[in-house]
Amino acid sequence: RSLLNKKEKEIMDKTENMVIATYNEISKGANVSLKTVERAMIDFQACDFVRSPRRGIWIVNPYMFLKGDISRQAKIGRKFFAIDKKAKIGHTVK
Repeated sequence: RSLLNKKEKEIMDKTENMVIATYNEISKGANVSLKTVERAMIDFQACDFVRSPRRGIWIVNPYMFLKGDISRQAKIGRKFFAIDKKAKIGHTVK
């Protein structure tokens, strides 16, 4: 089951592998607990599937998931790998 609805997938396509959603929004959209979302996002960050340049912004690793050609992959890859991975793991839920 996808965590993204059709409109969110279109937004992701247009914003270069970016998902703009808080833990609360993901929790409500996926109909799972906030704690489940927190654990999943920490795991996704730990395996480098997503990185978060700031709270509520998620960039998906273009070498794991991307709609587009190799030049788009390289462009998004440069942005993705410019984000400091270690400083962003484990956003806390309040």
